[in-house]
Amino acid sequence: MSAFKNLKNEEVLKLEDGIQVGKNSVSSLVLAQKNGVGLTLFAFDKDESIGNHSAPGDAMVVVLAGKVEITIGNEKYILNGGESIVMPANIPHSLLALEQFKMLLTVVRIDEESLMTGINNIEKSKVMKLQDSVQYNK
Repeated sequence: MSAFKNLKNEEVLKLEDGIQVGKNSVSSLVLAQKNGVGLTLFAFDKDESIGNHSAPGDAMVVVLAGKVEITIGNEKYILNGGESIVMPANIPHSLLALEQFKMLLTVVRIDEESLMTGINNIEKSKVMKLQDSVQYNK
């Protein structure tokens, strides 16, 4: 049994195509929800938002397409397709679609000891491109 739902195993995927933007709405599709880890695709129409809230785990947004304003605490960040940011656990954050956009949200909730050596290696509240943080062996 797969840990994923709404995805086919052994099939090349373009996550951006996995969810459609609805008129005047925010759409979501859960891909996995297991033992402290959640993966969800979201699609926002322009000017749609998710209001200020916090989560018990670190949340990483990967913008698949479009443009979004993300507020974390009192700081505002503008992200475009291909960029990512980590929103730290228990810190209020919100999202506003500056244009239609799609994202993959990964929420990780783990114990404090594991946290110190895991996701803590990613700088929180810093816009980044995932390909810039991966090192390839030649």
